[in-house]
Amino acid sequence: MQRAHQLKRPFTISTAYASAATLHYERREPAAARDLAEAAIAVADEHGFEMHLARGRSVRGWELAESGQTAEGISELEANAPRVLRRFREQVSEILAQAYLRAGSADRAASTLDEALSRSELAGMHFYGASLSSAQR
Repeated sequence: MQRAHQLKRPFTISTAYASAATLHYERREPAAARDLAEAAIAVADEHGFEMHLARGRSVRGWELAESGQTAEGISELEANAPRVLRRFREQVSEILAQAYLRAGSADRAASTLDEALSRSELAGMHFYGASLSSAQR
């Protein structure tokens, strides 16, 4: 983060915030993830970086669902999912499935994971395959 700010390049700063927010999602640290997601959203929105805007909104949606604002989190995740780059779609599907489970919607969670696994298989992109498969259980 420090180096990104030293470079004073908005794209680099936005990348750093979005990546750090995603890292805190992976570590299941909602408060830290939300702060970084909000920062990524602000920089990305100001400069039109759609990829980082989508990643930041996805992490914010997860944090909302984790903090008890499940409906708001699901709404943000559902609206944002089509905007996420292909390589991150499976991760967002996993996040969305977790939110559906939190809301008591196991059928929606399962269908979301099934669709994500099918997309992953068709595209030959298996980066999140293990995570998606373990989330199905």
